[in-house]
Amino acid sequence: MLNREQQKAVLTTEGPIRIIAGPGTGKTHTLFAKISYLIKEKGVKPEKILTIVTSNKAAHTLNKKLLDSKLPTIQALTFPGLAAKILRRNSDNEFKIITQKESSDLMDMILNADEKAEKKDVQMIREAMKHKSKRLINKANISEERLHEIITEFDEALAEKNGLDHAGLLTSLLELWSDKPVTAIACQNLYQYILVDNYHDLSAIQIEIVTRLSKTHENLCVVGDPDQTICSFRGAKTDTMSFFERQFPNAKSIALTKNYRNSDQILKGVEALISNNVGRLKKPIISTCQSNEKISLHKASNEEDQHHLISSIVAEQLKTHKPNEIAVITRGNSELKQIQEFLLKRGYPCQSSLSDSFWGKQEIIDFLDGIESLSHWTNIRNDQKFSHWIAEKIQKFIKAHQFSEAAISNLNQLVNCAKMHDHLPTTQALGIFLDESRTYHDADNLIFENKISIIDYQSVRGLEFPVVIVTDLDEDKLPHNKLKNEPYWLAEERRLLYVGMTRARESVHLITQTSPSRFLREISEENMKRSELSRVTISEINEVETVKSQMELF
Repeated sequence: MLNREQQKAVLTTEGPIRIIAGPGTGKTHTLFAKISYLIKEKGVKPEKILTIVTSNKAAHTLNKKLLDSKLPTIQALTFPGLAAKILRRNSDNEFKIITQKESSDLMDMILNADEKAEKKDVQMIREAMKHKSKRLINKANISEERLHEIITEFDEALAEKNGLDHAGLLTSLLELWSDKPVTAIACQNLYQYILVDNYHDLSAIQIEIVTRLSKTHENLCVVGDPDQTICSFRGAKTDTMSFFERQFPNAKSIALTKNYRNSDQILKGVEALISNNVGRLKKPIISTCQSNEKISLHKASNEEDQHHLISSIVAEQLKTHKPNEIAVITRGNSELKQIQEFLLKRGYPCQSSLSDSFWGKQEIIDFLDGIESLSHWTNIRNDQKFSHWIAEKIQKFIKAHQFSEAAISNLNQLVNCAKMHDHLPTTQALGIFLDESRTYHDADNLIFENKISIIDYQSVRGLEFPVVIVTDLDEDKLPHNKLKNEPYWLAEERRLLYVGMTRARESVHLITQTSPSRFLREISEENMKRSELSRVTISEINEVETVKSQMELF
């Protein structure tokens, strides 16, 4: 069923369309319905529909819904995936896609020992430059001159490998179109309808790609919410959705206002928070969920105490929820690792959005390299499902090596990933599968079933969970001490928390330590309740109850 606003968004198909979709307003449901309408009612060939999404996981989810509805799949791709596909078909350059893991390892080789702690910030600065961001901010404790040296050396090392990372794929695509105008025109005729999710987080280079690709038909539908813009470090702008109407004066605009995810109490809290951002595009959001549960505020005395508190909340929630219904949201790789290790030691099944937590595992990389080499010198038959072909190769690979149980479990998970391409001939599926394995987003690491997700703000976009736990809500952490004195970046920090909290369907648990974040004051005490898990309760939690909660998982 579609509400009136969603129905209007589905039935409006021609020309540029802007859909303002706040959190929980059913944008994924609306996009799916719109694609179904184009295929079933308007008779559009599925290969003429392109949907650009933020992760391979989102693409697979969309196509699985189409297959479950007895509809053909469409081209659902990320920006790196789209660029790789076009370059493979039209470029003379036999490039190698550099994965996030390979990129990270290469950066480790370039950085000095005392600079490695700044690696993530250096990588973000380089990515922002590639995305033509005008809002560069140096959070790394490295001089501008040294940063230039590092980035130059990194780019030269990539060139020697004939490698393209995710940003390099995008710049190479634009260079291809500039060098070969005939190819650019051919690409503009590839798709009759283009839909772009999370348009608010696009960088200048991504907007340029979409604009050029849709030039022939201009049937460009963008979906987004300025309040959820959290990729300014990569060049996103909060006025991107407003600029769309200036770019396309004939654009139709539709707003989705009914929220089907968050309780009224959660919405009141996040609206009180985000209202502190000046100059925002205001929109009404109306909750359709009935719940009187307020946002829970928990106080920990230090980092270790916070970990115990997370464990206590998890133990309590597991009495009524499955592990995969719980998410712990934090920022920074070190925090992700610490929380994951702490919960794993206590027997809780976990997965994280860390870049090496699945697709960056060595056994996964080695296997994928192996089947890529195999495809170069062996004829692959198309008379069996792709997932069956992958399963056979995995078993041979496992027999030829001595792997731990964890590594074997990881390898076998590839079969589930391969099933997403079973509707394609094996040779075609293999090429797509390999490119996807190298253009993954951190959210694509969350592939296991029934595990608690420990995830960062960037990766949690588009996801939802019944229970959300948000950590480190302290001054100098959120907002970050290097960003809190700059109005633009302070607003971005506020949007991070807004995105994190609105992932929750039922309950939100906020954790602060010694210096509560200013954002907690903005949410307002009237929208929150103090945790019943007091400091004493945390330290003296009943061990039997904890063990009981864990045992029920297995």
